[in-house]
Amino acid sequence: MFGLKLYRVRGDSMVPTLTSGDLLLLRRRHARRGEIVVVAHPRHGVIVKRIGPDGSLIGDGPDSSDGLGPYDPATLIGVAVIAITPAGVRRLSARRSGNRA
Repeated sequence: MFGLKLYRVRGDSMVPTLTSGDLLLLRRRHARRGEIVVVAHPRHGVIVKRIGPDGSLIGDGPDSSDGLGPYDPATLIGVAVIAITPAGVRRLSARRSGNRA
């Protein structure tokens, strides 16, 4: 399917941007700071996080744990480009600031 994958979000670390059950369309390409990525984390398994301004993996939610370390391109499963939610389909883009939603 042209290098695209689907991934279902589990958990609330990316609220309000994403909620548990949302579907992500992933693309395998170079990830930039501010983008949402799905990675195979060495301690936590497959997770959805944003690449923070300092290159670390962060959640968008205020209760998200941020001690996940730096983003490692070798762990990338895909960059989230589309979110399919109960409210509809929307394109995802990099967040320019380090502020959480």
